[in-house]
Amino acid sequence: GPLRVLLAYDPLHGGQHAEFLGKLAWPQDAVGQVASVIESMLPSHLPDWIVKRARDAVTEAMSQAWVREHKQEREAKEQELRKYTESLPALFQSSPPLVVEGNPAEQLLELIERQQPSIVVVGKAMKNFFDRLFVGSVSEKILAHANCSVLVIPATTV
Repeated sequence: GPLRVLLAYDPLHGGQHAEFLGKLAWPQDAVGQVASVIESMLPSHLPDWIVKRARDAVTEAMSQAWVREHKQEREAKEQELRKYTESLPALFQSSPPLVVEGNPAEQLLELIERQQPSIVVVGKAMKNFFDRLFVGSVSEKILAHANCSVLVIPATTV
């Protein structure tokens, strides 16, 4: 089948990645898709006592405002990705961008598992030792666990 490329969007270095990917020769039948991860509105599991708790009017109004804000954030990210796709090679413009919620490395690995791309493209930010030690690196986790080829674009490549 055709080469299937999944690009993990990095808002800090997206322009560099677009420029780098534009320099590569892609097969004519290659297809690509851009994906981004935003924070989840809720933790993956809510304790039963929270679910069962009766809400007063103030709490309900706050939760509705939070839901609206999260929806606006998601819509803004989708629009940002659609605009970003215009700067990418043609193979990325045939599929709508994806926005998923949760931990970036976990969500990208799940997306890779579901979509089975031929290659995934991720950026590598230059983090200091302590950030990598305590937070970890998304690109390192993808590199270690993806079931496909991985192209890591360092922040200083272009």
